[in-house]
Amino acid sequence: MEKFENNGASNGKIIRYFDSYADGSLPEPSTFPIVPQDNRSWVFGQLKKELVYDKNGVLLKQTRNEYGISQDSYYNTPGRLDNFTSISLAPYKYQCRNPYSGCYPGMQYVQIWEAIKGPVYFKSQRFSPFTGRKDLTKTRVIEYAGNDSLVNEISYTRDDAFNVINTQTKNSRDQVVEEIVHFPSEYSTNLVATNMLSADNNMYAVPIAVEKWKTIGGTKYLTGGIVNQYQQSGTAIRKSTIESLETTSPVPESSVPAIGSSLNRAPALIKPKIEFQQYTSKGFIAQQAKVGDAPQSIIWDYNQQYPIAQVANASVDRTAYTSFEADGLGGWQLSVGSVIFETSNAPTGKKVLSGGVSKVVPAGNYVVGVWSYANTWVNGQAVTQPLKIIGPWRYFEVKLTNVTNITVSGDSIDEVRLCSEGAQMTTYTYDPLFGLTSTCDANNRIIYYEYDGFGRLKHVRDENKNILKRYDYQFQKNTNQ
Repeated sequence: MEKFENNGASNGKIIRYFDSYADGSLPEPSTFPIVPQDNRSWVFGQLKKELVYDKNGVLLKQTRNEYGISQDSYYNTPGRLDNFTSISLAPYKYQCRNPYSGCYPGMQYVQIWEAIKGPVYFKSQRFSPFTGRKDLTKTRVIEYAGNDSLVNEISYTRDDAFNVINTQTKNSRDQVVEEIVHFPSEYSTNLVATNMLSADNNMYAVPIAVEKWKTIGGTKYLTGGIVNQYQQSGTAIRKSTIESLETTSPVPESSVPAIGSSLNRAPALIKPKIEFQQYTSKGFIAQQAKVGDAPQSIIWDYNQQYPIAQVANASVDRTAYTSFEADGLGGWQLSVGSVIFETSNAPTGKKVLSGGVSKVVPAGNYVVGVWSYANTWVNGQAVTQPLKIIGPWRYFEVKLTNVTNITVSGDSIDEVRLCSEGAQMTTYTYDPLFGLTSTCDANNRIIYYEYDGFGRLKHVRDENKNILKRYDYQFQKNTNQ
């Protein structure tokens, strides 16, 4: 029971009932050695009923759940039975240390254990645990308002892999709405879907299509839906496109083709919306775009665990960024003889570069941004007119026209950015033990994040180290004292 109070006055309560063991104790073991009791704990603990009352004790809402039990029938397959079979083992006879003055009737327990050298015989008993699962199959919700009530009944249907493939909602007026999910196992003639089910990929629970259906006057209509297209990328399978239903009115079921060899069974109705154009070697999205729109690129570092730059309106081959903090260089190549070193006043992170970086790019117009402590060159030309100054650090921005190779070098440089003209880049640095330590937006405004010894966010500062936000953590005090 959960009660709600305000200044000592009741604001209502919620009573919940859960599946549990029957009253009484489990049966006593009758064999030796003892084997685990068949208590099937996975059957218990689910919410059966929930009742919500107002402050006057009037029932406002009632929820009842029904479940289905699926018990694994591994015992019908000899090979699987061997995998599940266990043995309970217990010592049965012992050897005394001195057979002449050792164990004898009437000895005290302490004396017996002191005289025992060790067990010489064991007794065993084989057993196989009962395994299975319990899944929600139906939820019935009744909401009360005076003498009126509103009933919604939600039913769940699962496939052999226990994925929910149909969620049907029926209300008091017998209106039925369904969400139908199609998984790879339904596309037996599609090569990609077949490979998704291989032992290497094991993508049984990855949805291919999600459809919204509504029954009107006895006829089912498709009212919404998406399709996730996948493609083979080496040995991996990656999502390539998200497609969605385009229609001005509901589509009758008779106009929707059956599932075939294509993942999209209705390409005339369900059109591509988002494309995932490139991935990193670890499967993170490196470039994506809305269909017919400019691409968005994402640069990853810290062993490809964190995004260090997001670039709007530029493909990944036309971007690069590094703050010299992690193992990668964000698309840049380090020049021979360059040295990365730590400093206490880097614009972002803790490291800067003495030397240079370079990148070969498709021919075009580009913008290079760099923070510098001393002399700096872009494509061999010294840069001297800073756009921004913070302490000893100066920010330079250089536009390059119709180039295919870009180099940036200096005595102490940091936050080296590259993107095609017209693009906008936001960058990030991290401390992997704590989290985000700085961001630098498209206008080169820097925000710093500081943490306490427990890894909790403590301060948010602007680029001049002024505190924008301060977080204070206190233990909850006992209000009864």
